[in-house]
Amino acid sequence: MIIVLGGKKGGTGKSNIAYLLAGAYQHQGVNVVLVDADENATCVNKAHRRNELFLQAEEDGDEALMQMTKSIPVQSIPSSQNARIPLQECKKNYDVVIVDTGGFESVAFKSVVMVADKIIIPTQLSQDDIEQLDPLFEWLRTQESDMRLRFDDYEMDIRAVFSRVNNYQASDKKEAREFLEEYADLISISAIAIKERSDVRKLSKSGLTYHDVKHKDRAQFELLIDELNGSREPLVARKV
Repeated sequence: MIIVLGGKKGGTGKSNIAYLLAGAYQHQGVNVVLVDADENATCVNKAHRRNELFLQAEEDGDEALMQMTKSIPVQSIPSSQNARIPLQECKKNYDVVIVDTGGFESVAFKSVVMVADKIIIPTQLSQDDIEQLDPLFEWLRTQESDMRLRFDDYEMDIRAVFSRVNNYQASDKKEAREFLEEYADLISISAIAIKERSDVRKLSKSGLTYHDVKHKDRAQFELLIDELNGSREPLVARKV
């Protein structure tokens, strides 16, 4: 399965979601690889810091920390490169390929959406962030329509995921849902809202994931995996 994360703008927590999701899959024993096709190289940098921590633990003979910091396979692809063939090669060797791309204008994102099994679009709940999704969704609609000229039953699996959510944003979540439901003929809205946590920044310094430290919010990613696998319903399913 190829899971592509992309969006219109930065700051949505996209790279953190990609990295923590990879950690969740690895914890479940899934053969997963994380492909960093974002020019910011956030996932590559996290993996590098994780490896440094592992090497230090190895030097110190800290078996527990060595087990905790087991390598998450990460590959890097320039955002300006067509990533379709590299992803298809990855799919031959891994059960799950998670791709962190930059904005939808990037060559990497545009080249991989057609081979993606799932497309995750993280978004914050502010009106400014939600409105930024218009051009992205319209572009995806056009790509899907073009593909249907060749394959009648072609359908993208696109889901919006609310990210960096705080407990006091219930009304914002309602408004965001109402806006996104206008695109219900194209997308699903995930039932999983990724919470804003300062812990993420702390873990990021060491390249650790929620599952490494048994963080209580690791359940969010387990539920997201269930949803991606089809064993859990989204908040709003795509209308066929």
